[in-house]
Amino acid sequence: AASLLHRNASFFTEEQPFERCTPEEQGIASSHIARFIEELWLDRSLNLHSITILRGNKIIFEAAFGDYLLNVPHVCYSLSKSITATAIGMLIAEGRLTVEDRLTDIFKDELTPLQISTHKKIKIKHLLNMTSGIVFNETGSVTETDWVKGFFDSLVLTPPGKTFNYNSMNSFLLSAAVKKITGTGLMEYLTPRLWEPLGIKNVFWELSPCGIEKGGWGLYIIPEDLAKIGRLYLQGGVWKDKRLIPAEWIEAATAKKVTAPQDFGDFNYGYHIWVGRRQHCFLFNGMFGQNMLCFPDTDIVLIENAGNNEMFQQSSFFKITSKYFGKGLRPSAALPPDQSAEKRLLAVKEKLRSDWFGRSRLPIEKCCRALNGLEYNTGQAQAATAGLLPLMIQALQNNYTTGIHCFSFRYDPSGEHPVFNWEVEEGGQKKIVPVGFDRPEYTTIEFQSERYLAAVRGRFTRVSVLNYREVSEDYAENDVYDALEIRISYLEMANSRVVRFIFLSEDSVLACFREYPDSDFLLMNLEYFTLNRLRGKGRLTEQLANKVYNDVFKARIRSALELDIKYKTVEKTQNE
Repeated sequence: AASLLHRNASFFTEEQPFERCTPEEQGIASSHIARFIEELWLDRSLNLHSITILRGNKIIFEAAFGDYLLNVPHVCYSLSKSITATAIGMLIAEGRLTVEDRLTDIFKDELTPLQISTHKKIKIKHLLNMTSGIVFNETGSVTETDWVKGFFDSLVLTPPGKTFNYNSMNSFLLSAAVKKITGTGLMEYLTPRLWEPLGIKNVFWELSPCGIEKGGWGLYIIPEDLAKIGRLYLQGGVWKDKRLIPAEWIEAATAKKVTAPQDFGDFNYGYHIWVGRRQHCFLFNGMFGQNMLCFPDTDIVLIENAGNNEMFQQSSFFKITSKYFGKGLRPSAALPPDQSAEKRLLAVKEKLRSDWFGRSRLPIEKCCRALNGLEYNTGQAQAATAGLLPLMIQALQNNYTTGIHCFSFRYDPSGEHPVFNWEVEEGGQKKIVPVGFDRPEYTTIEFQSERYLAAVRGRFTRVSVLNYREVSEDYAENDVYDALEIRISYLEMANSRVVRFIFLSEDSVLACFREYPDSDFLLMNLEYFTLNRLRGKGRLTEQLANKVYNDVFKARIRSALELDIKYKTVEKTQNE
């Protein structure tokens, strides 16, 4: 399950929290941090969830964006790989493994003679630097239940050690190797060696179908707890005078081993850790903008959680971060207090939450009363794929919807705090989604026994009758439709669902389902994995790729994630 709620996690860094201080106390001006955050905030290509900045042993800035929370474990995606590599470094320190060990020696009792023959050249170091040459990848893991078997049944396309080919199944095999050697999974192995020494309690790792931690993805952790691991690396593997990771391993893991493609971003690859091409830094990186940047020269750890349209390091976040924390930053030991700059930074921090979703442009109570009791349904086939969960979460968690074919609105103003609910019939279950307007409503939504923590916020607005885009308040009454927009932010995930209800008439509403990250993410990565990888493979191959990846294909991808469905009131349908 994606959610930690079933584990009764308390969602706080309970042990060994970092001390908080002003940036000036750590030699950085608050105005510098304020400009950095403002530039991130103004960049609408980014969809940030939180930023945490640590210098030395103190947090100098932390902020959640919008309705997100800093004390909720957040999905890491491929950032998990760096933690898996940390466990490998510990195993090596214990003398139980080396980077030169062959995979076929570790798993020999599970392999056939043919598998040993075809995979005998793959070593631990080839998994760590993504040069195993193996074909079996994340796509194959969807249909294969035994991922170890799938790995050794797969073709070895290129000689191990020769070609960089980013593949999360390399990381899974490292996780499987930990269990094979120690008899325990990654979580149990790391508990006395990493989690407990750092005071990390609220951490969770998804398992593969055969019960082994996924290794390459599936880790959930609180930003402050992740910062502890970054701090541990900057301290050479020592925590509270106790060595947890060998210094030699940190040096090896954060040094360039292979050159990564330029279109991945401004980093090369070490041992499951990205290494800056042009500046002295290293990166734990996961898709959609899960990042921990470590700057040894300035003793800074910077953590981002987000829902960006990026697979690796292609977003403007890295350019902006380099501008403020790159070679030009030279912090002093301390700066004098600057109350004016501190107030500005606090104001910026407040703005991240208050100005995030936008305010209602119509009277909230009047609109809620007008919608109270209205029920809608549809017979459109498209509704079968319209769900509360974004399609990307459905695919990543293998938790698919059967669609929203009917829903209603309920408003109860009688209590101390009026309650507005969007009540949905989905998957044979009734789901009640409370909607906040001036502030979010925090709730849990269950999908096939998996519970997801969510923040729900709504706003009433008006859109043009021509293109359904939001318009200003001075638009003519006859040229607009009233609309309700609801955003569901899944706090542990990178993804969010936005539904805009456009009230076309008294008996019909158009529900526009959108999600973030959106179709641009899929199209960008499909282009990389089709066109870019097939260039230079022959004229016919390139022609075929261009034929498949055309405007019609792009439109189909967009239509799968961007659903516009017309619903009618139940009374109208019955009369017909």
